Amino acid sequence: MEIKINMTAREIDYLCNTASPNFYHEQSDRFEVMEDENEPAEGGQLFWCGTEYLNAKIVAQFYRGSLNADTSIMWDLDLEEWAVWVAVESDAPSLDEDLH
Repeated sequence: MEIKINMTAREIDYLCNTASPNFYHEQSDRFEVMEDENEPAEGGQLFWCGTEYLNAKIVAQFYRGSLNADTSIMWDLDLEEWAVWVAVESDAPSLDEDLH
């Protein structure tokens, strides 16, 4: 099933509560990478999306579609919420900017 939703970068920002430079490889035992997802590479950013999987899925799809970025959806065992790794650096377009 496919659902299409048009969202701005600002709206995507509302789905994330925290962002951080990627530290997956320093604390890989903290995360469970979802089935059918790749392990995060070095670099990029982590975005936390709360306890609703749909938020993480939308964030990952947004970055895949808007920036053609690699992403990975993971469960953070410490914070007990979904995290999304995105292969963008901190100098990438801000979530406050609209991407088309």
